[in-house]
Amino acid sequence: MATTPERTLPLVSIIVPCFNAGDTLPETLESARAVDYPSVEIIVCDDGSTDPLTLQVLSELGDDVRVVRQENAGLPAARNAAIAAARGAYVFPLDADDKIHPDYARAAVEVFEADPQVGIVHARVLRFGDAEGEVGYDDFSIGKLLNHNMIHQLSWFRRADWETLGGYDEKLRDGREDHEFWIRIVSTGRTVVKLDELYSIYRIRATSMNHTMTHDKLARIYAEIFRNNSEFYLEHLEEYFTERYVERARLAHWSLRYGKVEALIEGHPRAYGAVRRVAATARRLRRH
Repeated sequence: MATTPERTLPLVSIIVPCFNAGDTLPETLESARAVDYPSVEIIVCDDGSTDPLTLQVLSELGDDVRVVRQENAGLPAARNAAIAAARGAYVFPLDADDKIHPDYARAAVEVFEADPQVGIVHARVLRFGDAEGEVGYDDFSIGKLLNHNMIHQLSWFRRADWETLGGYDEKLRDGREDHEFWIRIVSTGRTVVKLDELYSIYRIRATSMNHTMTHDKLARIYAEIFRNNSEFYLEHLEEYFTERYVERARLAHWSLRYGKVEALIEGHPRAYGAVRRVAATARRLRRH
């Protein structure tokens, strides 16, 4: 793919919602500053932080980072506030504990500029923190997207689409706001492109929102997602249920194959530790 000349490259915006994330924000911003692209703005939205460390980190930021502030309103509202202040043609939401690969911006812009129909550019995802290695995601299809999210939050989109669609749903404070937003973008006829590089760098924490979600809360969230996009779901109902039943068959297969192993692990906590140690050893061997 031909490289876009430097003088014509559009401005891009890296937006960082932040609530009491002073322990990780410096590392996140260091990765944003290291992006190899000539026209980048970095905007942090302080979502009503209260802890002294975060307030100190924010007060010491240089002129290369713009800070907008609001009363605590949740992650979707903080993203919206930062994007509202952004001037870039393309936007990248970077949570205050994650990182971005230096080459991600340039690669995404080349895709957007080459095809005006593209609405989302995402990439392979590398974990760090409490777990390591690549996060496996299914290939994109509308049926899959309506069932579960295979587009990571660390993905690029057009600011114009954000404005047209009204931004992230601020009612989804408990999560999946990115999934709902991707569905709305795709419902406009936009296409999705995945880069075959590990450009999204995602911190794993055992206490993160995604790891502590209850079934009741998930049900409420996905009911909201369906209400927001009911016409699109109805338009693709056959694809939705096809994927649903394929997924059920897959789960039944794995349950039949590994159910006894799972029961052993649940009944014997030490076995769980042994399995984790074997997996860690296997990962180390693959690296050598």
